[in-house]
Amino acid sequence: MLSTLGVPYTLRHVNMYSQGVVNVIEAMRQHGVRRLLCVSSTAAEPRYNNGGGFMFEHVLKPLIAGTIGRSTYADQRRMEELLTASGLDWTIVRPSGLFDAERVTGYETTAALVTGKFTSRQDLADCMLRELEEPRFVREAMAVATVSLQPKMIELIMREAFHIEPKRRAPSKSS
Repeated sequence: MLSTLGVPYTLRHVNMYSQGVVNVIEAMRQHGVRRLLCVSSTAAEPRYNNGGGFMFEHVLKPLIAGTIGRSTYADQRRMEELLTASGLDWTIVRPSGLFDAERVTGYETTAALVTGKFTSRQDLADCMLRELEEPRFVREAMAVATVSLQPKMIELIMREAFHIEPKRRAPSKSS
């Protein structure tokens, strides 16, 4: 079973992750299903450092985690606690900074630190399907990060946090 429940950043109270996993766990128990992968975030683990450099790790990430991401990440931590106590064969999947790509690209997965500030949604989906087929991280959290393609930080923040599409420059005319 795969769970990709999520909500956009908000200043409001969030319980989608924790209440969602309670419902999923209950349904799985009723039907005898044991394997569950849930998407969380590297930011749900406050000590996690994904090698993003000083500005990212000590300024940007704490700013987002302490404001528009605070309720989301707190609920993801509640979800993770419920999941680890469930007795199921769970895997917590922790991507960083989600963005869209045109296709599956190069990505890394690990139970420890994975260097990379961002994860494409396509890579996240691919890694979850692979983990479901060939389990390597049962009853563990796994990090996943795209390593072959990285969006520009400002474009990612505008698009994902503030839902603003960056303006594209018109191609220059050559004489």
